[in-house]
Amino acid sequence: SPFGLKILLALALKGIPFYSVNVPNMPPRRATQPLTGGYRRIPVLQLGADLFCDTALILAELEARFPPARGHRSLLPVNPAGRPDPFLSATTAAWADRALFPLAGALMPLELISSKLAKDRAQMMAPPGAGRPKPPRPAATDSTEPSAPLPTPPPPAPASAARSPPSAAAGAATAEPARRTRARVQTHGLLAALDAALAASPSGWLLGQPLPTLADVHVAAHVWFLDTANPTERARGTVASAHPAVAAWLRRLFAAAAASAAATSAKKFATAAAADQQKQKLHWRGPEPPGLLRLASPLSERAAVAVARTASPAAILAAAAAASTSTSTTQSAAAADLPAAATSPLPRGLRPGMPARIAPDDYGRDPARGRLAFARPPAAAAAAVGGGVPFAVVALAVDVDVGGVTGGAAPFTTIVQFPSAGYVVSHDDRGAGGGGGADSAAPAARL
Repeated sequence: SPFGLKILLALALKGIPFYSVNVPNMPPRRATQPLTGGYRRIPVLQLGADLFCDTALILAELEARFPPARGHRSLLPVNPAGRPDPFLSATTAAWADRALFPLAGALMPLELISSKLAKDRAQMMAPPGAGRPKPPRPAATDSTEPSAPLPTPPPPAPASAARSPPSAAAGAATAEPARRTRARVQTHGLLAALDAALAASPSGWLLGQPLPTLADVHVAAHVWFLDTANPTERARGTVASAHPAVAAWLRRLFAAAAASAAATSAKKFATAAAADQQKQKLHWRGPEPPGLLRLASPLSERAAVAVARTASPAAILAAAAAASTSTSTTQSAAAADLPAAATSPLPRGLRPGMPARIAPDDYGRDPARGRLAFARPPAAAAAAVGGGVPFAVVALAVDVDVGGVTGGAAPFTTIVQFPSAGYVVSHDDRGAGGGGGADSAAPAARL
């Protein structure tokens, strides 16, 4: 996963020791998925019983928790005034995620993807109301290939196609390779622009920064994915042969990350539940990011559950401490974090303690379910994570009961946080604890 690689690079560049939890590349993830209330995407950052979903929120949390004052350099690019500017990295992330990532998926050879994984990804990428599309039937059966948006198979040929001339039949047979060719042309255009920008940078890093920043991380993860994780494109030299500045920059970034991580203390104080990097390392046909996949100590899913079970969610404890100064004896501890109605990312009537669900608005829409813990508008969220967060933060309290995974231990609670951008929050009529009534019929709010 290129998004898992973003977190891996950020942890390495900041010198943060971490554990990597190897999970299956598709649900069910029977041990760790219950920690997030059913959220299916990876990566997820776990710090005790607090979990952070979505790459944007994870990176913001790492910047806040591991600042320069604690000996970890900032990865935010600086603006001409010399100030860290999250907007610069956010715009670079938008370009990489929206332009490069879909092309990387379009270029992924279907023959390298198992039928089971192809079916899962086809369902994950299907738009709302599209039903369950039929996936292509690739030849390979390796279920550990990296995740990517898969090309939608062409629609079935009409009945008249059987009477079409041979030239028409040949054209239909080459439709998929032709689409891949178009994606390759677009990819070369984007990489040419990137190559020129890097060649013109005095430092060799994006945006002319003196050291690699999140701008480099966001773009490099997708460039690596469309080249190194794709043996066909690597053999064609899509990156290395045609764009030498990009190839050299990618090598220098991985070397810088590996060198930074090598100097990191052996103390383990962060747990990253990321993509199944170790298994992918064994099955990818191209070389791995030099040294990076060996940096994290592996942690089993069972151990990650045990970490959460024996911890107390710091987010809810902080809210309780803030609420304890209130003169009201009936106010919920998390209610102090509710934003004003004008800036609230919540649908009408949703309050702390009510059953709620949060789901992505683009793909992989399996919702996370729990009880609303708190919601912070952008200004409060920015203050909570050190500034510069262009989104609200909404958190669910999830009651976790994973049965045999915890050895019959009693259920426990996690706090799962989401950014507002790209997610929809709504009442959960299926939730326990009384989520019904008039308020439950209120529309969802796009975060």
